[in-house]
Amino acid sequence: MILQQQATQNKVELFLVNVKDYEKKITSLMKELCNKKKMAGVFVSVNKRARYVKARLESKKINLSKVIFVDMLEGAKRSENKIFFIRSPKALTELSITVSHLMAAIKQKNKFLIFDSIGSLLMHHDFNTVVKFTHFLISKLRILNASLYLICMNTKENKELTMAIAPFVDEVIIG
Repeated sequence: MILQQQATQNKVELFLVNVKDYEKKITSLMKELCNKKKMAGVFVSVNKRARYVKARLESKKINLSKVIFVDMLEGAKRSENKIFFIRSPKALTELSITVSHLMAAIKQKNKFLIFDSIGSLLMHHDFNTVVKFTHFLISKLRILNASLYLICMNTKENKELTMAIAPFVDEVIIG
């Protein structure tokens, strides 16, 4: 299944990606949203430094002029050059507020949020907290009439989580 054909505006999609195809899938999705559809959005990174993700995407010739990054790794000090830092992956309230403000500030009609990776939150929170947070995020993005792309590794460790959130999304894409 080709990812570029799957990304649709104003939908909530759960992408279950294999570890070996992870970077390729993220790159394909971002090319579709930023270069082809010219959308504006927010990229939340739970497990990699946003600077690294941004540099990697720029090296693939992805136009990130309308993309803001949110870095959730601990140890970051302050926001810089379209990168906002959340003090820890445990700070879901801080993340919720930041995402709400950033998404509301995007005036473009077609906007998106990529959450990479929802399964990584399980290292910092219990299962029910992650499911509730995901449901909140889905509801918030629907209210804002924005697309939400939840990225999750397709592993047996994440199977219970993906089964719990699948009913809330418009489509589950396995690849």
